[in-house]
Amino acid sequence: MEEELREFFKTIGRGRLKKIWQQVKAGKANDLKGEDRRYADLMEEHKEEYFEAFDKADDRHLDPDADTDAYLHVCFHRMVEQQLDDSDPIEAVQLYNALRGGKVSRHDAVHLLAAVFIPFMFDVLKSGGEFDQEGYRRLLKKAKGRKPEKIWNMLDREVYDEDLDGGASSEGVYRLRIELEDIDPPVWRRILIPVGATFRDLHAAIQAAMGWEDAHLHRFEVRDPNTGQNMFIGRPLEDDGWEDNVRPGWQYGIADFIRPETPQCRYVYDYGDNWIHRIRLEETLPVEPEKTYPVCLEGERACPPEDVGGVAGYEDLLGILQDPENDRYEEVMEMIGDFDPEHFDPSEVVFTSPDS
Repeated sequence: MEEELREFFKTIGRGRLKKIWQQVKAGKANDLKGEDRRYADLMEEHKEEYFEAFDKADDRHLDPDADTDAYLHVCFHRMVEQQLDDSDPIEAVQLYNALRGGKVSRHDAVHLLAAVFIPFMFDVLKSGGEFDQEGYRRLLKKAKGRKPEKIWNMLDREVYDEDLDGGASSEGVYRLRIELEDIDPPVWRRILIPVGATFRDLHAAIQAAMGWEDAHLHRFEVRDPNTGQNMFIGRPLEDDGWEDNVRPGWQYGIADFIRPETPQCRYVYDYGDNWIHRIRLEETLPVEPEKTYPVCLEGERACPPEDVGGVAGYEDLLGILQDPENDRYEEVMEMIGDFDPEHFDPSEVVFTSPDS
């Protein structure tokens, strides 16, 4: 990618673009061919907005360190279009399609893609280093599924604010309390997780903090801030014969749904046992640089064993454990081993990457 960027700015100069503009202004854009014609079409699209800027341009080479101007704007458009034409990276196509499906105009969708792309491109041109393809793809994934205004807010917060360091440190961390419903005494955990985390990240953190084995489907039940309607985010059903309405967790940031004005949501794990967790945002805290997140702060009681039959099955199991004379006592003890329902130690929690 970095070689393509350097070649692009080596071959596309203001002199060439000015000549294309002269053809556009003279009404002779149809005489142009290939890439020149594509640039002419883009200038036509932007003519009303940038006519004077196009007309007053000189023959200097494009300068990536300069403020964004009319010709740079057109170049960014073309570079994004090339990514869409080549389907590389595919995440750019996915974000574009999601925006268009949300009734965003083609022009505005390309603008948003360019806004995601520009910081990575300038890093290459200024430093001479390698293009951060993985970082670019991650940001595209994070933007997908968000409304345009939410994407702009995310970019302002995480990319364009020069006073911020980015990542968790620019946004702080959420302190969340997670509690299993319908169990008394309660089984609960308190964790810290970056505000910039996705629902996939939160899922992995809950699994680790609670002690689940991530052996079943899951979903978060949230309220769409744009429509007010209920929305499911998590792990979609991977079966060609069935469909569900669960949106992929890696495409949505938790901060778009869990925030001070809407501090609660639910997390359902194992649709058979139907373990329902109530999640509540307690506070947003500054990052402590020496810490690695997520962090489990505290909690009480052990997570129920997997496949025990939900709340009712767990209550039966606890009753059997308290009665060594029960006919099923030996069978249950063999099944659960040294399980202690009252035990929990936050220092024993080990968080792993969602990709692990």
